[in-house]
Amino acid sequence: EHTEAWWVALAKAARGMHVEVGNEFNLPKYFESANSGRARAADWMEIQRAAYKALKAEGCIVVGNAPATHTSDLQHLFDEGYLDHCDYANYHPYPRSLAEARQRFRDAARIFAGKPWLMTELNLDFRNYFTDEQRAMLFNRKKPESVSNAAWADALAAQRRHANDLADMLRLDNESGCSGYAYYPI
Repeated sequence: EHTEAWWVALAKAARGMHVEVGNEFNLPKYFESANSGRARAADWMEIQRAAYKALKAEGCIVVGNAPATHTSDLQHLFDEGYLDHCDYANYHPYPRSLAEARQRFRDAARIFAGKPWLMTELNLDFRNYFTDEQRAMLFNRKKPESVSNAAWADALAAQRRHANDLADMLRLDNESGCSGYAYYPI
């Protein structure tokens, strides 16, 4: 349980550091709440407010909790006062395509309304680029003897498409006003 005392103890240990408060409140595996949508965001904001107060008292830079995927969850946080309780807003978009990335980045920039913001997790959904077999081959970083040269070449071509689209996505990220990101490879 992240009580106020817990945040005060963390803040003293993290004095002056950048601290990201939580992870993907909109996913049940990271935050338990009987609610959904805006009510879930309101539940989360009780924690965000306590964390912000304790962390700021120790000179920390507060990076807000980042919902995964849906900008509707960003809007719910905004409606609950999120921007007043973080120094950097945060978002984990995980788009399926460049077009979706473009729209999600625009939506995030609009919702964050000039607040500095980060994407502390970022990647394109690999399932649109690789089969499970290709992903397993590429993860091992060498061609298995049982795989044909043509299949290996197809996997490498898929990897290049993914890399090129990621580079394009990062350019979109910079154009959207995002202050920084962390990329998680497949």
